[in-house]
Amino acid sequence: MYFAVTELQPVRQYRSTNPVAHRLIKIVSSIIILLGIVHIFFAFPLRMNTDTLWFVGAGMAIIFAGLLNLVAIDRGGSKFS
Repeated sequence: MYFAVTELQPVRQYRSTNPVAHRLIKIVSSIIILLGIVHIFFAFPLRMNTDTLWFVGAGMAIIFAGLLNLVAIDRGGSKFS
């Protein structure tokens, strides 16, 4: 069953005036990025194989999550702050 969309409604952006929450989210996002970098650095003393590539890929995903949090808070897309 398919439904037709007749009207498009604008996406509501959450814009908060709480600077403490913004600063806290930026600090936590920076810590997440640093943990991703440390995660990648633990992979390099090992020999290179598919397990190491998966480990590096997981570290890059952690870094991406931290960067996504920073972008969301800068663009006003977080409803928690």
